[in-house]
Amino acid sequence: MTIAAASEGDIGAAAAIAFVFVIAPTAGALWYVQRCKVVCAPDGLEVVNVLRRRKVGWHELAHAQPGYYGVIIDLKGGRRIIASAVQKSNVSKATNKRTRADDLADLINRRVSGRR
Repeated sequence: MTIAAASEGDIGAAAAIAFVFVIAPTAGALWYVQRCKVVCAPDGLEVVNVLRRRKVGWHELAHAQPGYYGVIIDLKGGRRIIASAVQKSNVSKATNKRTRADDLADLINRRVSGRR
């Protein structure tokens, strides 16, 4: 029985396929997880999502609530920001389990109402 050696073109094609379907998506997912965050500072809130960074002052915030895609932050001007760093899953919603999204929404709402 003879074993045929793979040609260099086959190895290159396999490497390209591995990059497209394995390496690049994994790197993208890790970048996504590392990038998203919410920073609470004395002067306001910084929301960093995958493609956008937004800073808003505490005086601009109206209300926040946890959601499936992230904490939904309503601004006084009628605009809305979604902080995708923390989400509330449907399971936690159905079982009334408290999550970090609830904690963040409560913190924002306390700060907006003047309670700390």
